[in-house]
Amino acid sequence: CNSGQYDCSWTPSNGCTPMKVQVSCGGHFADTCAECVAGGQGAGWCNGNCVWKDNACVDLPSLTPMPYKRLVGRKDNPFQLVKTEKGEPVNILLVKQPMSRYA
Repeated sequence: CNSGQYDCSWTPSNGCTPMKVQVSCGGHFADTCAECVAGGQGAGWCNGNCVWKDNACVDLPSLTPMPYKRLVGRKDNPFQLVKTEKGEPVNILLVKQPMSRYA
């Protein structure tokens, strides 16, 4: 169905259907970066795939690859944008496994 992409899903009743990819606002998800702060929350709610610029929540610069945006935008995804003290992005992957498997 998805040919290695993460933009569709398969169900027996509907077949292959496009998935609505949302942006990560940091602690929540929205359809667009502008909607991260639709309730007037401000810069504190504009993170993840988005950045606060000129009093608006907008997409990160195009240096962020689309496959990364797709992964971070998935609600079932273990990825979260994390920055160093210098503001540089780093990748952190959380693996949901019982610790007893590694004992």
